[in-house]
Amino acid sequence: VCVYHQNVKLMLSALHIHDERHCFMNKIVCSVYNKDCMMDRCLSCPGEGSLRDFLLELTAEEDDYISYKKWTQTDGTKLETVTEDKEEFIESLVKQIGNLTKHHYIARCQSAYFSRCKSEVESDSCVLVSDFSENFAFVIQDAVLGYYWMTDHATLLPFMAYMKNTDGSVFNV
Repeated sequence: VCVYHQNVKLMLSALHIHDERHCFMNKIVCSVYNKDCMMDRCLSCPGEGSLRDFLLELTAEEDDYISYKKWTQTDGTKLETVTEDKEEFIESLVKQIGNLTKHHYIARCQSAYFSRCKSEVESDSCVLVSDFSENFAFVIQDAVLGYYWMTDHATLLPFMAYMKNTDGSVFNV
């Protein structure tokens, strides 16, 4: 889960809207599939004003102050509760959705490229994926209290290889 998508989702949930962020991106751009629209806005894109007007109408019945959850990143990541007046909330949401369009387009292109690489892998090569994981602490279930401060750790570095046999069948390791 990424912070860009999640923060927009959390703001929309404050308005009792769930999983509709694509509809809100459509208020800013002509097409969520067009690179020019998603990255920089083409001349025909409705822009942020259209989204702002839509949100003003949508929040007309809301209280003057709106509280929502937000992931923040300062010396670590934490989930905070934010309360803003309606106008500030709308401006924050418009900005977040504007930033989300670029991120969403890039993430979708990367995902499509990865899928294409996996499907087009040749029998003499592989697609190798690695993910650095956190350090794993070895835990002894019935350890004495002092052992908590002396635990051994191991770094996990999992790999996944996507390959094809010479007959064209796909296998993963």
